[in-house]
Amino acid sequence: MKKIRVAIIGAGLIGKKRAEAIKKISEYSLVYIYDINKKAADDFSKLYDCQVVKNLNDILNDKTIDLVIIAIRHKDAAILTPRVLERKNVLLEKPLGRNFIEAQKIIDAAKKYNRMLSVGFSFRCYPHIQLALIYLKNEKLGKIISSTFNIGHSAHPGYDKTWKMDKDLCGGGVILDPGIHMIDLMLTLIGKPQKQHVYTSSKGWNSKVEDEAFMIFEYANKSISSHHYSLNFSKNTFFIEIVGTKGTLRLEGRAGNYGDMTFSFTPKWFWLNKKEIVIENYGEEDESFFEELKELATKINKKNLINNYSEYLDSMKILDALYEKL
Repeated sequence: MKKIRVAIIGAGLIGKKRAEAIKKISEYSLVYIYDINKKAADDFSKLYDCQVVKNLNDILNDKTIDLVIIAIRHKDAAILTPRVLERKNVLLEKPLGRNFIEAQKIIDAAKKYNRMLSVGFSFRCYPHIQLALIYLKNEKLGKIISSTFNIGHSAHPGYDKTWKMDKDLCGGGVILDPGIHMIDLMLTLIGKPQKQHVYTSSKGWNSKVEDEAFMIFEYANKSISSHHYSLNFSKNTFFIEIVGTKGTLRLEGRAGNYGDMTFSFTPKWFWLNKKEIVIENYGEEDESFFEELKELATKINKKNLINNYSEYLDSMKILDALYEKL
């Protein structure tokens, strides 16, 4: 089987995580790294044994490159991605643009040039999320009554000076990053809500973007989904709870300093009916980038390159609707 030859644009943290995953997957070969920061690109090249390119056209003009991974600032990615899609298939790190208009432009480019466009929502690949999807598909929870989605961290000193808290460069505050992951998981696990309400503040960092966000999503069946995203937690937090008429799912942790990835399903009135509480611990090793790229390799090798882009646009519509309410 022909190797999938890859170029990465962006030598930062996420670019490195992608490179680490590529090293473990036999279907891939990392060929190029491009970054406007020469030292970062040189260091990346030595670490992952790939070639530095000083001009982006060197990647676009190389007909042997099958996939370009774009892991740069959101504003820059929104501008660059349509250009890359003219020539190459793209894996774009979330989000798909800073708003719905940018997302639509990127998707239009993918359709126009008949390219594969995949967005890096690696949280979907966590094992406790995958098991939750099986439980939901098999209706083990019954009808969904409510759900809770919490994510947050304390960032680091000086975080307010980084591009991630610059509205122009990032597109928003905690609702967009990392909140877009939780919006995507809500859509993946439960589906599209009908209404949303949002309350925010920026007292933790005294910034121009929100560092606290509380949201309530309402569904057609009157189910409620409560969300809290924060950049002020003392301890990194990832928590999802889904309450159904037959039982409750709890998903906690996302590896690393977020703690072990754990899954539990507690049947309703388990104590009365002596039903077993299901508990799984998947440990602290994050293989989500590996799993996501493995799945992508299968699509590329089968030439199944056209995605259902509506799933990406749905999250951007919700994002826009939330920001319009602020």
